[in-house]
Amino acid sequence: MGLRNRMPMLMELRRDNLPVLLANAADAEKDKDGSSSSSLAGTLRFLGVAEYVVNGDRDAFRSYLTGSAALRNEMLDRYLNGDAIDGSYVTMILYKDILTALAANDFGLARSIASKAGGRHELEMKYDHTFDLAFGYALKAVVENDELGMKRWCKQLLDECSDEANSDLQFYAEALDAIRRSSSFDVSIALKEISSRHTNQAKVGGIFKDTEDETLCVWGIALANLAINCGLSIDVASSFIPQDLVG
Repeated sequence: MGLRNRMPMLMELRRDNLPVLLANAADAEKDKDGSSSSSLAGTLRFLGVAEYVVNGDRDAFRSYLTGSAALRNEMLDRYLNGDAIDGSYVTMILYKDILTALAANDFGLARSIASKAGGRHELEMKYDHTFDLAFGYALKAVVENDELGMKRWCKQLLDECSDEANSDLQFYAEALDAIRRSSSFDVSIALKEISSRHTNQAKVGGIFKDTEDETLCVWGIALANLAINCGLSIDVASSFIPQDLVG
């Protein structure tokens, strides 16, 4: 049974467990390293996707995803204030949380996370894959409209995705580079490729296998919203990037 078919059951289980996760995240001792907040953020993100996939509820999708990204933003603030947040939570893997905020169409929250992401070289070398580093810094640069950063990191991400093993992921790189170049046409083409290839990355060996992203292209939705926020017009509606979640 695929994840889409199991999602109603899993959604109910996650809802039932939500009070425990909320209590743990509010407990300073249990959450001193951020692990309880991280678990809660993951559950909120799952519930947001599930609410849309199962019930078609756009408002719940955006609300839950905003809550998830806001928790990650709070963890960053705590880390910067000297709390003992585990270093693995504050590397460039934060690009996933920037994407979560963008998918919720909360550009202010995405920019807040982006402004505090990056510059932790030792932690990045310890925890981050080269793809995560390139994607993270490219996304940060686009969100912050950093021209030099965009030029450097979009090229690096394109290079990172140039081999056959990353042939599906290269269209995320092309979408970001098209936003950098303000090309509505090229963004639309890249997003359509992202959507059409999404099932490949939801299979065994794909980066979305056994996650809620099997059922919905959250990253694609995020980049579509980013493009629109940057003033571009796009044509991308598909089953994995629904029109009512874009813009």
